[in-house]
Amino acid sequence: MKYVPRTCTEIPQGRNPEDKHPLPSHPLENFRDSSAYVLLGSPGAGKTTEFKNEARKKKEFHYITARNFTLDNLLGECRDKTLFIDGLDEIRAGTLDQRTPFDKIRENLTKLGRPRFRLSCREADWFGSNDRDHLKYVSPDGNISVLRLDPLSDDNIIQILRCNHNLDNPESFISSAHERGIGALLTNPQSLGMLVDAVADEKEWPSTRIETFELACQKLTEEHNQEHEIANPFTNIPSLLNAAGKLCAIQLLTGHAGYAFTTNKINRDYINIKLIPSDENRNFRHVLSTKLFESAFEGHVIPTHRHIAEFLGGRYLAELAENKKVPLGRILALMTGYDDGVVAELRGLSSWIAAHSRKSRREIIRRDPLGTVIYGDIGSFSTEEKLQILNCLRQEAKKNPWLSTVKDPHLADLVSPDTENFFRGVLTC
Repeated sequence: MKYVPRTCTEIPQGRNPEDKHPLPSHPLENFRDSSAYVLLGSPGAGKTTEFKNEARKKKEFHYITARNFTLDNLLGECRDKTLFIDGLDEIRAGTLDQRTPFDKIRENLTKLGRPRFRLSCREADWFGSNDRDHLKYVSPDGNISVLRLDPLSDDNIIQILRCNHNLDNPESFISSAHERGIGALLTNPQSLGMLVDAVADEKEWPSTRIETFELACQKLTEEHNQEHEIANPFTNIPSLLNAAGKLCAIQLLTGHAGYAFTTNKINRDYINIKLIPSDENRNFRHVLSTKLFESAFEGHVIPTHRHIAEFLGGRYLAELAENKKVPLGRILALMTGYDDGVVAELRGLSSWIAAHSRKSRREIIRRDPLGTVIYGDIGSFSTEEKLQILNCLRQEAKKNPWLSTVKDPHLADLVSPDTENFFRGVLTC
């Protein structure tokens, strides 16, 4: 497997989340002389690969898993070394008090005389300034740099597809993923590989947008780390997707940016996960640490992509409507404006409700025919439902001439043998 060099972004302590000024990226090797740093990243982002690659650069560098580093009988091999301690999140998973394994690492660093070290962790398992401040006590010079591994760049993706997955035309593969709305899968090495394998197994891309998004969400939810899998033995993908759908629906309907793991006094755009009443709190915490979500800043996560959030949120709300757990009218009341139309920022969410729920389609089509086509999937719609869309669009075009200028490839889904007579009537009148 060809190694692809990566970059990272240093996260300043106390950075105001309101500060939208982009931070510069640097090759990880630029921090080779740092006394101590923490490398954060999402599941499958490549933290282990980076640590193993860096540890090979000098004979005084030593790679060790966080689990092994907590064993006193293995400390001998760590003396007089710069340590690459990999996987703080793995030993925190499943523990009642997640400070205990962290403090054991600090204790063993002290026993070794506070050597230079690097520590990796999933972002969802990093406690921000609290962890940073406590690591300063065991840093050789009292300083800690916190780095975030950057997503794969376009060049990285092409290199990996061409060299590690033997794709002759990686640009075409990338284009196909973006056309299907799952470009977010490409920027993570693990999910990129899973997507390539999934498409290869099926011999082709999924035939519908729903199938494509279902595949994407399953791949983003899968756990490939054995330590995390052992720590959460009773969690399955359907329950995680259901939990993710509930969280995405709440976030989108309330207009929040994402979720916070602790009491949030800094930015009220994030919902404290502890404040959501549910018996699914374990699943909530787990799903927020999957690739369905990514870090916005320390202790705060957002969906990996809004399209994914809309799909999962719509899927969850559709299930509520189909099974009459919540009246459709109540759901739509949260999504429509004074003119009875779907508000702009929720058109994607409503379109996926229509795609998943037959009971809701006619009402959502009436309120937003164009959004239902562009943002969702009408592949399974009946002839009558497609004709309703066409008639609604025809009426809308009379009131809004700009509608005739809209160009979107998904409009082609309305053209089929069962709608032939409609188009013949329009074109010959």
